[in-house]
Amino acid sequence: ECYLPLLPLAASDLLVGICDCRSVLLAPASLVSLVNCSMLVFSAVATRAILGSRYSRTEWGGILAAAAGVILVGAASLLR
Repeated sequence: ECYLPLLPLAASDLLVGICDCRSVLLAPASLVSLVNCSMLVFSAVATRAILGSRYSRTEWGGILAAAAGVILVGAASLLR
Protein backbone atom coordinates (compact mmCIF):
# COMPACT_ATOMS: atom_id res chain seq x y z
CA GLU A 1 0.00 0.00 0.00
CA CYS A 2 1.32 3.41 -0.94
CA TYR A 3 1.43 6.15 1.69
CA LEU A 4 2.29 8.87 -0.82
CA PRO A 5 -1.15 10.59 -0.55
CA LEU A 6 -0.42 11.12 3.16
CA LEU A 7 2.79 13.05 2.48
CA PRO A 8 1.12 16.50 2.08
CA LEU A 9 -0.84 15.99 5.28
CA ALA A 10 2.25 14.85 7.17
CA ALA A 11 4.25 17.82 5.90
CA SER A 12 1.50 20.27 6.80
CA ASP A 13 1.18 18.69 10.25
CA LEU A 14 4.90 19.16 10.84
CA LEU A 15 4.70 22.78 9.71
CA VAL A 16 1.68 23.43 11.93
CA GLY A 17 3.50 21.91 14.91
CA ILE A 18 6.51 24.15 14.38
CA CYS A 19 4.37 27.24 13.91
CA ASP A 20 2.26 26.34 16.94
CA CYS A 21 5.30 26.11 19.20
CA ARG A 22 6.59 29.41 17.86
CA SER A 23 3.23 31.15 18.19
CA VAL A 24 3.03 30.47 21.91
CA LEU A 25 6.05 32.71 22.34
CA LEU A 26 4.88 35.50 20.04
CA ALA A 27 1.08 35.78 20.21
CA PRO A 28 -1.51 36.22 22.96
CA ALA A 29 -2.81 32.98 24.45
CA SER A 30 -6.38 33.74 23.36
CA LEU A 31 -5.34 33.92 19.71
CA VAL A 32 -3.24 30.75 19.92
CA SER A 33 -6.17 28.89 21.49
CA LEU A 34 -8.51 30.07 18.73
CA VAL A 35 -6.16 28.89 16.01
CA ASN A 36 -5.64 25.52 17.73
CA CYS A 37 -9.40 24.94 17.90
CA SER A 38 -9.83 25.83 14.24
CA MET A 39 -7.32 23.13 13.25
CA LEU A 40 -10.00 20.50 13.90
CA VAL A 41 -12.24 22.04 11.26
CA PHE A 42 -9.46 22.47 8.70
CA SER A 43 -8.19 18.93 9.30
CA ALA A 44 -11.65 17.43 8.83
CA VAL A 45 -12.23 19.32 5.58
CA ALA A 46 -8.74 18.49 4.29
CA THR A 47 -9.01 14.77 5.02
CA ARG A 48 -12.44 14.72 3.36
CA ALA A 49 -11.08 16.50 0.26
CA ILE A 50 -7.71 14.73 -0.02
CA LEU A 51 -8.31 11.26 1.40
CA GLY A 52 -12.04 10.97 0.88
CA SER A 53 -12.74 10.28 4.54
CA ARG A 54 -16.38 9.89 5.44
CA TYR A 55 -17.88 11.35 8.61
CA SER A 56 -21.16 10.50 10.29
CA ARG A 57 -23.82 13.11 10.96
CA THR A 58 -22.75 13.20 14.58
CA GLU A 59 -19.14 13.85 13.62
CA TRP A 60 -20.17 16.59 11.18
CA GLY A 61 -22.30 18.07 13.96
CA GLY A 62 -19.23 18.24 16.18
CA ILE A 63 -17.15 19.78 13.43
CA LEU A 64 -19.82 22.40 12.78
CA ALA A 65 -20.14 23.11 16.52
CA ALA A 66 -16.38 23.64 16.74
CA ALA A 67 -16.48 25.94 13.70
CA ALA A 68 -19.36 27.93 15.23
CA GLY A 69 -17.41 28.28 18.48
CA VAL A 70 -14.33 29.54 16.66
CA ILE A 71 -16.44 32.04 14.72
CA LEU A 72 -18.21 33.28 17.86
CA VAL A 73 -14.99 33.72 19.83
CA GLY A 74 -13.31 35.42 16.87
CA ALA A 75 -16.25 37.78 16.36
CA ALA A 76 -16.35 38.61 20.06
CA SER A 77 -12.65 39.47 20.08
CA LEU A 78 -13.11 41.74 17.04
CA LEU A 79 -15.97 43.63 18.70
CA ARG A 80 -13.90 44.63 21.73
